[in-house]
Amino acid sequence: MNYFEIEELRNELSELTRFQHTAPSRINSRLDEMYAQFQLVKDAYTSNEFHTLFSDVLISLAIVNFNLGNFPRVSVLALEAETASRIAENMKNLATSINLRGLSSMRMSKFNDALLFFEDSRVIREGLADSSGVAQVLINMGIVFRTISLYEQSVENLQKAIPYFEKTFNQNGLALAYDNLGTTFLKMGKYPEAIERFQSALQISQETNDKTGIGVTYLNIGLVFEKSSNFKKALEYYELSLGYFQENNDNHRIAIAYTNMGNVYTSINQYEKSKQYLNLANSMFESSNDVLGITRNLGNLAAIVEKMGDMNEALRLYGECYTLSKKHEFLNVEIQIIHTIIKVYYDLAIQNKFFDIPSTIYEHLPDDLKDKYNDNVKKYVLPKEKSLHTILLYLGFLNLLNSRSSIEQSQYFFALFSYKVNKELNEFKLALSFHEESMKLKEEITGKETQIKLATFESTRQLELLQKEREVTDSLLHKMLPASLDEKLKYSQSEIATYYEDVSVIFMDIVGFTKLSQLVTARELVQILGELFSYCDEIADKHSIEKIKTIGDSYMAVGGATINNPIHHISSIQLALEICEYMKNYKLKNVDFNLQVRFGIHSGPVIGGVIGTKRPSFDIWGESVNIASRLESLSEPNKINISGSMYEQVKDTFLCTYRGKHEAKNIGDMDMYFVDSLI
Repeated sequence: MNYFEIEELRNELSELTRFQHTAPSRINSRLDEMYAQFQLVKDAYTSNEFHTLFSDVLISLAIVNFNLGNFPRVSVLALEAETASRIAENMKNLATSINLRGLSSMRMSKFNDALLFFEDSRVIREGLADSSGVAQVLINMGIVFRTISLYEQSVENLQKAIPYFEKTFNQNGLALAYDNLGTTFLKMGKYPEAIERFQSALQISQETNDKTGIGVTYLNIGLVFEKSSNFKKALEYYELSLGYFQENNDNHRIAIAYTNMGNVYTSINQYEKSKQYLNLANSMFESSNDVLGITRNLGNLAAIVEKMGDMNEALRLYGECYTLSKKHEFLNVEIQIIHTIIKVYYDLAIQNKFFDIPSTIYEHLPDDLKDKYNDNVKKYVLPKEKSLHTILLYLGFLNLLNSRSSIEQSQYFFALFSYKVNKELNEFKLALSFHEESMKLKEEITGKETQIKLATFESTRQLELLQKEREVTDSLLHKMLPASLDEKLKYSQSEIATYYEDVSVIFMDIVGFTKLSQLVTARELVQILGELFSYCDEIADKHSIEKIKTIGDSYMAVGGATINNPIHHISSIQLALEICEYMKNYKLKNVDFNLQVRFGIHSGPVIGGVIGTKRPSFDIWGESVNIASRLESLSEPNKINISGSMYEQVKDTFLCTYRGKHEAKNIGDMDMYFVDSLI
């Protein structure tokens, strides 16, 4: 291979790499041919130039195979690329190769290996002053931590990536970081925080006209609404994302949008429509040779067929899904499918039913488990016994898979269902043993983040002692003021006032408070108010609503002001519904009095600011406050009375009853609605 041939290959490779993400199947065969050419002559060349180009080919081929879901081959190619990069002394390619080894390990559920590879890649990129490269590795580490449910570590790594992208003005990378932060917060159930990050990503992508980025963020916002059971809004955002992906001919992401839409229709029991969208997704996955997508989609189809009651067909599809995951070494999918089948057989056992193991799974069982299965089918007569003993076989198989994986949740699943099955079989000693193991694993999983925090305690203890006095002061200030304002007040002598264009103002009071005050002692009255308002504070925190103050038996709060909450209209009503539900079961001791509350909620503009110097406090003023107060006074026991403007914001999420126009003091006639429930 002479100089001119190398140059020709380099130019061709440069052209091919344009399609490694958007059309990987289109260039895969040609890259394979180039790889074969280099393999034939690699031992005859020692120049850095040759081995750099060889590593470039290997890296491109690894990326293509990654996008096609062929992760075992990615692992092999990335290792070869690492070797070629070391020979060429090309540190940039070395870092990329090691990063690819991390990505393939992550996809094959080898999470510890993945983190080690990513850390090695990060160190090399730090040495090269490659800020965008460092940031990308930090994002990969954040994804690993999110996958294994270490959410605080995920957030920490993703936030670290942001200043690196900012330093290099990498707007696409910045949007990617915010999108991943939003996804982690979504996994944590922190929907307002997720929406905030997704909106940051969306703004950046819109400014740079990154259509793929816009589509991805709309897809993620749709997931927030799906998780919130607002299926209408979820479908709207999935449709928006689909339009952007179709404009870019991005079949892989088109398939994901179709899959998500199918999942929504499954949630609302429209199974035929769900199958229609999943079949569309499958055709897109097939057109882009996305084996992982095809495999996961089979699992989704199986779940729908199971819900439709065709258990034989569902088990067949689960078996096909397992076969593909086994063939392509998608270990996490293998484990998920076995989990699902164990749950299916447990439900069958409870119903005293039994179905044969799908042949596509049976053929992959070790010989001893096959023999046991055949013996069990002959030995046990009752369908329940057959199903329970079949689960024991699957659990034995799962244990083998778990030995190749570091997924603690799967080990917990194994212990939990071993307990359940042995309990049903009256094997109480074994059941107790597995119960203890499952509880121990559950504590380890849920307590992992706490343990990590404790590990850092000693190194920060001295600093904490020095800062203790200041923290006491800050804590008091924080209790009096919203978090977004206490820092301003500490460092500013000027007045703090802000105009908020759209917030949700909430008023609640106790119905018949005057009568209640005559029935109980002063101490008992304070205890009742303390208990009720503490619960309100807890629910307000849960929904990212800011408490303003209490006045006698009234409670005032606001959404969308000092706490960034893009869905504050919905959050405000969720808060009111939860408190009304709580009050239905609230019983006073030794007093014949039915304690009830009523709500008034309005959305509109307000002015907010800090007043006072000795005891500073945050308050809001404006017509919107007066309207919310009037709505509360015109409400009824355990009812949520909202204005017309509030209704327009939440009508797609909540069922409401129109009350007609009512006169409000100093305001005039107003449209009013009672909120009934979620749609």
